[in-house]
Amino acid sequence: MFGIAPQYYLPIYYGIVTILSLLVFSQYESYTNDRLTDAPDQRLPGVIITTALMLLFIGLRPVSDESFVDMANYAALYDMIKGNSFSFISGPEFNFIFDNLLRFYASINLPVALFFLTIAAIYFIGIAWACSVFFPKDRMAALLVYLSAFSTFAYGTNGIKAGAAASLFLMALAFYQKREWFWVILLAVISAGFHHSMIVPILAFAVCIIIKNPRVYFAFWVVCFFISLFHVTFFQELLGSLINDHDAEYLIGSGRFVKTEFLGGFRLDFVLYSAVPLVLGLVAVGDKRIESEKYVFLLNLYTLINGLWLLCMYSDFTNRIAYLSWMLLPIVLVYPLLNEDWEGDRYRIFQWVAYAHLAFNLIMELFYW
Repeated sequence: MFGIAPQYYLPIYYGIVTILSLLVFSQYESYTNDRLTDAPDQRLPGVIITTALMLLFIGLRPVSDESFVDMANYAALYDMIKGNSFSFISGPEFNFIFDNLLRFYASINLPVALFFLTIAAIYFIGIAWACSVFFPKDRMAALLVYLSAFSTFAYGTNGIKAGAAASLFLMALAFYQKREWFWVILLAVISAGFHHSMIVPILAFAVCIIIKNPRVYFAFWVVCFFISLFHVTFFQELLGSLINDHDAEYLIGSGRFVKTEFLGGFRLDFVLYSAVPLVLGLVAVGDKRIESEKYVFLLNLYTLINGLWLLCMYSDFTNRIAYLSWMLLPIVLVYPLLNEDWEGDRYRIFQWVAYAHLAFNLIMELFYW
C-alpha cells in the first residue's frame, strides 16, 4: 500500500523508533525522583498515534517470503482456501483460534491484507495497552523500549502467530496487576489459542503465583545455565517426547530444517542479552531492597521461562523458544527504574539503560543479525 520495497521495512521501522526514542528519552534527563509520586498519569495521544502508525505500517506491508518469511506461507494458504465454505478445524496440530480466524477471513473473501492488518492490530494494540497499564506515568517511553527490543519487529512481520499470542499474554499479565481474574483467564486462553507455545508461560505463571521467592528462580536459572553450558540435552529431549511431532522437530531436530543462524548451539549472545534484566533484578531486590510484589512476580516469571529456554538452547530455531521469555524482557528491564523507589538519579539511570538497549538492538538487527 505504501509502495515501499520489503527490504526497506526493517531500517525504516528502526529509523522511526530511534527518532521517537531519542526525543522521548532525552526528556528524562531533567526529571527528579519525586516525579514518581507527584506526576499525574501520562496522557494517551502519543501512544495512540505511535501504535496506529505501527499497525498500519506493518499491517499493510507487502507479502514477501524473503523479508517476512512466514508471511508468504500464510498468504499462500489464504489464497488456496479463499472462497471455500468455512468449517471449524481442531486438533493438537492446529492453533484453534489463529488457524480458524485465517480460514474464516478467507472463506468470506476478505483481502489477505485485511487479515494481516487484523493480526498487526492485535499485536501492537496489545503491546501498547500492556505498557500503558504497567507504566501509567511513562507510557510512551515504555512503549518505545518495547518497540526497540530484539524480536519485536520480527514477531510483527514473520512470526506473527506467536507475536499476537505473546501480546495477548502481556494483556493477561496487565490484568493480573489489577487482579481482574476473568480477563486474566480469558486472555491467557485466547493467547494459547493463537499459538500453543503460550502454554509454557501460562504454566510458569501458575508456578510463580505459588512460589514467590526470587532466590529460588535465580538459583534455577544458574543451574539451567550450567546444564546448557555443558551441553546436557536430556531435558530438551524429554520435553520433545511430551509434545506433538511438529513442535518436537524444533526441540530435538529432524533434519528437515536447513542450517541457518537460528539453529541451536550455545548462544552466548542470547545468554548475555537475556541476563541483563536478571542482573538489574539482582541489584533491585538485593542492593536496593525493592520488595514490590508486582515487580518480583514479573521478574520471577521472566527468570523461570528464560531458564527453561536455557535447557532447550541446542534446539532448532532456539530464538523461537527464547522469545517466550524475551516478550517480557523490555517490561522487566525498566520496571524497577520507572515504577519503584530506586535510590539515586533513577531517571538518568533509566535514560542510559534505554539508550543502551536501543543501541544494542540496532546493532543486532541492522548489522549483526
